[in-house]
Amino acid sequence: MDFFERQPHPETDEIACICYAPDARPLEPAIAEDALACACAYFGGRYRLLAVPAAAPDTVVLYEGVTIGGLERTGLSIRCAAAVRSVSWLLREGAPLLCAYADKVCFFTPGGERVAAVALDTRSATAFWDGERAWLVTESQVYPLTDRLSPAANAPFPVRAKPCLGPDNRTDALWKERRENPGTAGGMLFRHGGRTHYICSDTFGRCAQENLDTFICQVYSLENPYSRRYLAIPNGGAACLFTGEGGRVYAAFVGRTANSCVEGKAAILPMEFAGEGFFRPEGSAWLEAEPSTQLRPVEGVKRLRDCFIYAAPDGCYYLTGTVKGADGSYLSGTSAVHLWRSRDLKAFEPVGPQPDGKVYDYRDTPDSWQSHISRDHNSWAPEIVFHGGTWWITYSLSPGCGLLKSTSGRPEGPYRDMGRVVHRGIDSGFFQEDGVLYMIWQNGRVAPLSDDGREMLAEPVLLLPRDGQEVGYEGAGLIKVNDKYVLYAAEWNGDFRIDGSYDMMYSVSDHLLGPYSPRRLLVPHGGHSCLFYDRDGALRYTIFGNDRTAPFRRRLGIGRINITDDGGVMTLTTR
Repeated sequence: MDFFERQPHPETDEIACICYAPDARPLEPAIAEDALACACAYFGGRYRLLAVPAAAPDTVVLYEGVTIGGLERTGLSIRCAAAVRSVSWLLREGAPLLCAYADKVCFFTPGGERVAAVALDTRSATAFWDGERAWLVTESQVYPLTDRLSPAANAPFPVRAKPCLGPDNRTDALWKERRENPGTAGGMLFRHGGRTHYICSDTFGRCAQENLDTFICQVYSLENPYSRRYLAIPNGGAACLFTGEGGRVYAAFVGRTANSCVEGKAAILPMEFAGEGFFRPEGSAWLEAEPSTQLRPVEGVKRLRDCFIYAAPDGCYYLTGTVKGADGSYLSGTSAVHLWRSRDLKAFEPVGPQPDGKVYDYRDTPDSWQSHISRDHNSWAPEIVFHGGTWWITYSLSPGCGLLKSTSGRPEGPYRDMGRVVHRGIDSGFFQEDGVLYMIWQNGRVAPLSDDGREMLAEPVLLLPRDGQEVGYEGAGLIKVNDKYVLYAAEWNGDFRIDGSYDMMYSVSDHLLGPYSPRRLLVPHGGHSCLFYDRDGALRYTIFGNDRTAPFRRRLGIGRINITDDGGVMTLTTR
């Protein structure tokens, strides 16, 4: 696995940005005062945080403490001639300097005496000392400085990152936009582990929202393009990385957007340097305030993808999903359907006599039709429903979808193979209304099934929002909410299978066949999951995590949907 050169699928914990920690709590501000920018360094046995107060944007103040949790405001307050855009430390040997960029870049001693100034037209600027010389770093250039902190005669180096075009059409925003600059704001250099890293921020369509995330590239040399960028801190903006006591790495930043747990506040976050050579938060704190980013996985449930829960007439909840194959992959050897039940959504037990809840495996049938079209013996995303006095299961395999029917009237089966009901498309599921069982699949194609499940009674219809944009590209589902039809599906927002998010989008209609409202975000990181009602009538959702900033990956999470109706316009949210 090569994190930089051949981007793996973002579903694994090994390359995740957010690491699940059972004791995680929302990130707390480092100081009480609202801030516009900040930077921190550790020298002289003390942590020294620079902050630009929101109430005084032309001022830089200093906080100090022997621990990060014990920062106190000092008497230092530096006034600049204009609003301060960025601050940083220049840890030059024997003479640490404070760097502030307002109308120009100014260097000050820790006591507040100005020692140099550099005219520079940019959005922000930070200082960096590599042991031999000083540099000014922006979102687009790296400027060499002389020993006197004046611009050197040689030209600046442009900041360039490698756009990413990985396997399975995994592409990042730089590749799509045909640009090399990894960020639109911020910019700093940081040395760690014998490597130089460039930190910046960029607006990003992750979670179908306006974000200002922190990205990092490895710097191979200032003359050559850096590595591809990767997302390091959700809504961290122009973060500052620094080395604290004992060599531990931290990030200081001001939370950007309302979805940050520290919006408008300076925070200090412990970071780790993961095995693949990239930085990420340690996992001790939640960074985003969206409830789906703070879910805890249901304990006692094995790892699985495409989590589906059905509230059955017998009073139980039935859980199924894609289970890892015997070879350790979710892409091969997944020919079996597994089923668990619960009465409280907290403890699930296997259905049937098999200890792993296996109720069907097409490889148990010699020369099965499934084996002829799936060379890896794979299937995924099963869903279950009770209809017509018995149980039905549908599942995906490439290409198409199969259908199973319980011949005993019990959820554990045995199941009869009803064949391949969808020949083009994947991610099939069920919808029931007025005694009719419908099948819905892929991006919102729907058709009624015959009573015996062997044919569709009408040509499939693609359910679409009235603006013509599909609600999502896979994992479609349908449910009634307040007598309205809610169509939901999965979509990658931001990068496709790199640093983007795999979200649940939704649309609403008064009629089954639409038209549906323009799509909206419903569950961040909730792509290819499901909506269902619990026994108290509350609308719930599942999530399994399929991207780097999800709260966890390949595990079942359950959350609650809030429903509001304003003059007949229904809105669903997780808040």
